Amino acid sequence: MTVSNQFGLLLIACTGLSGIPLPAEAACSREDVEFYLSSGFTTSQITTICGETGTGNDKTLPSRPAEPPSQQQALANSDELFLMEAIKARNVLLTGDGLSYTLEVCIKYGEEDLYGFAPTACPIVRFKIAFTGLEVKQPESMLFFKPDKIEIKGTIQREVLEGLEKYSPEEQRLILRNIESGDETAIPVRDDIAIDQIFQKLDELAR
Repeated sequence: MTVSNQFGLLLIACTGLSGIPLPAEAACSREDVEFYLSSGFTTSQITTICGETGTGNDKTLPSRPAEPPSQQQALANSDELFLMEAIKARNVLLTGDGLSYTLEVCIKYGEEDLYGFAPTACPIVRFKIAFTGLEVKQPESMLFFKPDKIEIKGTIQREVLEGLEKYSPEEQRLILRNIESGDETAIPVRDDIAIDQIFQKLDELAR
């Protein structure tokens, strides 16, 4: 018997002609019934399932498969996965309007000692880069040197998340003063992924 014929018989059963009327608010839509029929449920099983209103019982309806992601969502997911692999940082996240990641940034602060060494701090900084107005600089390929960063220019936010707790208030002011600022930065990239491929992806996301 075809699914359409089974569905017709089930409609008769669900309208009470079978002598077993269902509640006025059945738990299944036409699409649900068609799905259960195509999945191999019998008409009596579906009549029982769809007779449940979800009130005063703990029965759970068999789940229907989630809607497949749209093409736009699939592209966004693939972009994020690629950048997670390509950017040499943690917590890489791609949103609708920008890119963010966290990075340990080591900087020198204070005066050098007699041996030419200055104190160094390495706070964890979150970078947020907007796609709007983003300019991505074409990396220069050299014969014996592969760039490990991609230089960009645009709207960049920086937030120190941790790593300053052990320093005095004065030291913290010196450290924060020496952390890079402005509309330029260099995104660190992994050396096992083609630099041109990373540049192309970031350039595509810029707008």
